[in-house]
Amino acid sequence: EQKNVSHTPIGILTIIPEDRQASPDSLHLESSGTAIILEGSLVMNDLGNLPHAMCLLFGLIYALNLEYPQQLKYTFDFIQRVLLSLGHKSLKPKIQSLKNLLMQ
Repeated sequence: EQKNVSHTPIGILTIIPEDRQASPDSLHLESSGTAIILEGSLVMNDLGNLPHAMCLLFGLIYALNLEYPQQLKYTFDFIQRVLLSLGHKSLKPKIQSLKNLLMQ
């Protein structure tokens, strides 16, 4: 089934074959297809896996000087600053506490 992505500002699309359907909460790290969506268009596909697509997405956002979508701003900021350790060194106390808990 073809999904309409024209209203998706930034995203990662994973294609999961019906015979490998897992729970909706599964990460699907090894899907049969992974693509990056920017401004409603598929800009890269056949990326192999979700972690690779995520790294490429951050590279594209940086290279194209794109802003994070408002509804995902804090999610992307968390990934950038806490998980990837990129950007500003000082974190707000609540974020620093969360980082400390995650990195134990």
